[in-house]
Amino acid sequence: FRPLYTLMCKRAEDRAAFDAEQQNDPLSGDASPFAGALRFWSELPPGLLHFGACDPSLGKAGAGRDPSALLIGGLDREDMRLHVLVADIRKRHPDRIIQDMIALQRQWRCALWAVETVQFQEFFAEVLVREAARQGLPLPVLPLKNHTDKQLRIESLQPYVSQGRILFHPEQRALVDQLRHFPLADHDDGPDALEMLWRAATQGFVSLRDAFVRVPRAASPFDLPHDGGPDGWPDTWPDGGDPSEPPWI
Repeated sequence: FRPLYTLMCKRAEDRAAFDAEQQNDPLSGDASPFAGALRFWSELPPGLLHFGACDPSLGKAGAGRDPSALLIGGLDREDMRLHVLVADIRKRHPDRIIQDMIALQRQWRCALWAVETVQFQEFFAEVLVREAARQGLPLPVLPLKNHTDKQLRIESLQPYVSQGRILFHPEQRALVDQLRHFPLADHDDGPDALEMLWRAATQGFVSLRDAFVRVPRAASPFDLPHDGGPDGWPDTWPDGGDPSEPPWI
């Protein structure tokens, strides 16, 4: 038996050693690439662009099925940091997943949802979109067929997590626990959905600048006020050019 204060001091000195010796929860080095890399947000910047990701995990039935993962992230376009806002990871039936996604979309208005579509999960994505449309809610879905190794995809997030490009909240315990123990955790549905979320937020468009910055329209004579020309056209363009030549020449 050890006093609580002694245990707290030991935990503060070396968290990994404390977990291994006192909690039977070993986390170290390359065996747990995310264990010491997680960074957390406490306040959210304004103007976040929301994205969603869903790992339905429909491959098993009954009590042995994996939990499904629904994640919402807010992308800060100023510094390209992704703040994980929602991490809903639990076992549920497909119809419950659909209703939960629709409820999240009503709340967060995501610009894009990444949904894993392997085997019959592709049918799930179709049913999801139809049900959302029936309820009068636009739900933009990006089906993702993941062909590369899952572990390699998840490990590719490690540099972004360690650099603080992906930020979490301490209350997202299921996701944090799965990341800390990856790849030895009982489930990896949360990290799998996180990889899809990051991909949707950073690669969902041809160019982030093209997608989020308003592009000025080309000059048009119909946008210019008349200045007395006999045919209703201006005598000169604002730059002094000849109005007989279209401004795009």
